[in-house]
Amino acid sequence: MDWYCATFSLMLLCLAECIAIAWIYGADRFYKDLELMIGYQPSVWWKICWCFISPAMITFVWVFSVSSFSAVTYGDYEYPSWGIALGWIFGLASLVPIPLVALISILGERGSLTTRIRKLCQPSEDFGPAVPEYREKYFASLETRRSYLPTLRNRRPQTKLSMTEVGSLPEAQIFITSS
Repeated sequence: MDWYCATFSLMLLCLAECIAIAWIYGADRFYKDLELMIGYQPSVWWKICWCFISPAMITFVWVFSVSSFSAVTYGDYEYPSWGIALGWIFGLASLVPIPLVALISILGERGSLTTRIRKLCQPSEDFGPAVPEYREKYFASLETRRSYLPTLRNRRPQTKLSMTEVGSLPEAQIFITSS
C-alpha cells in the first residue's frame, strides 16, 4: 500500500495539479486570485515554482521511482501476485477519477473534440467572486496583468453583460447593499 499509493500515484496526482494550476488555469490568474484573497502579491518565486521547478522535480522523482521499480518485499518475504495486484488497484484507484471525469465532461459538451476541450479548459462565464465590488476588482486585475512567465490560460472569460449592466438590472438590486 505504501509503495503504490505514496510513490506512484501521489506523484502523478501532484504533477496533474501543478499542470492544471500553472499551465491550464494559468499561474498569472492564480497569482491574481491569491492577491485578491490575501491582499498582496506573493513573491515571483512561487510562480517560478508552480510553472517549472515543482513539475520538473515531481517528474524526476516519479521517473526515478518507476525506473528503479522492483517487486515489493518485506525483508526476505516476497508478496504473492494477488497482493501485488491489490496494491496496484489501490494505487490506481486515486488516479482513475481524473481521466474518468475528464472523459465524462468532454462527452457532455457539444461541438468538435478540440472545441470541447478548449471550452473545458476555460473558466465559466460566471466564474469569479460573488460580491460585485470584488468581482469588478478581480476582472480589472486580470486585464492589467503583467506576466513574464508563459501560461496557456490567461484570458478573461467572455461575459454577456458587464457588471455595471448587471448592477442596473432590477433583479440585481436586491443583492446590492450600501455600506
